[in-house]
Amino acid sequence: MSFESFLSVANGSHPKTVTKISASPPHSSCTLHLLFTLPPLVIFDTFEFTLQHNVYGDVDLELPVHAVGNQGSRFLLIKASNKGEFHEVEVPLHIRYPMPASGGGFENFRVDWPQVFWACNKHDVDQIEPKTLDLSSYPAPFNSPFDQRLYTMIPIPPHSTISGSYELSAPKGNLTDLSFVQQVTAMTMWASLIYILGVAYRVTQILRESRRC
Repeated sequence: MSFESFLSVANGSHPKTVTKISASPPHSSCTLHLLFTLPPLVIFDTFEFTLQHNVYGDVDLELPVHAVGNQGSRFLLIKASNKGEFHEVEVPLHIRYPMPASGGGFENFRVDWPQVFWACNKHDVDQIEPKTLDLSSYPAPFNSPFDQRLYTMIPIPPHSTISGSYELSAPKGNLTDLSFVQQVTAMTMWASLIYILGVAYRVTQILRESRRC
């Protein structure tokens, strides 16, 4: 009983993780779950995922990392299929824009593999005496949906010979370009406003001419 995880898409701002699990459920009542702990730089896109899941933390895709503080989409809990012995779960992620720096460059960081576990009715696995996982130790904003008086969480260990994290890289904006970008943005906004006003004026003139006719 073990699992391994890797990046099927490692480059760019849209990495994808694949987690392969080799484990049979201890009991037919058990359900298979993956719990990701994500840093503020990484966000989970709920629109690209079909499995049942809960996201804990800020999920606004447009916010840069400095706007979400230490929250981000901190925790992602996925319910996977519990049929059979072999399971594979692909998770699409997004990388937020990190803080710009002088000279730009890249920010390298790591994301831990998910915690993989079975959630079982406590009375169904009492005789098994398994090693249990305490989800109450995870900090806010995570809020476990499992009442530990009723459920037993049985962790599935990672493959012992493989690294337990993903290595990612995020491009950083160049601070020396900030002034130029601000000027171009301001000019674009003014040009757009003038264009809209011009179109509105022409439409008004056309309507006036049509009324005279």
